[in-house]
Amino acid sequence: MASRFRGMASSVRASHAHYFAAQVTYHEPGDVSRTADAVLKKSKTESRTDDQGRINRVTLRECRFVTLTDIRHDAVITADGMQWSIDRVLEREASGLHVMLQRIQTNEINRPSYRGKG
Repeated sequence: MASRFRGMASSVRASHAHYFAAQVTYHEPGDVSRTADAVLKKSKTESRTDDQGRINRVTLRECRFVTLTDIRHDAVITADGMQWSIDRVLEREASGLHVMLQRIQTNEINRPSYRGKG
């Protein structure tokens, strides 16, 4: 019975969300860029269907800005060596802004991916 609880504890540790502090660059249209302090969460990938019925892979990452209180939805965020767009705003507070960032992988995944005799 003790081994069962040890296994549960290890799975809880493995699923723990990891956060880390980073400096990100916030790019607005019109060559306006500034650096901001942020807290990033570990990214996750999911599938989404676009308006044409294609399925795309979307990588999402939560980001909490410590110094920004307002953000444009067409801005681009450079964080962790990659460019991210803003998916949605999760929270607006006086102490900062909590947004969901996204990266869309444009390759279609709705075609069969099997290997067999053809």
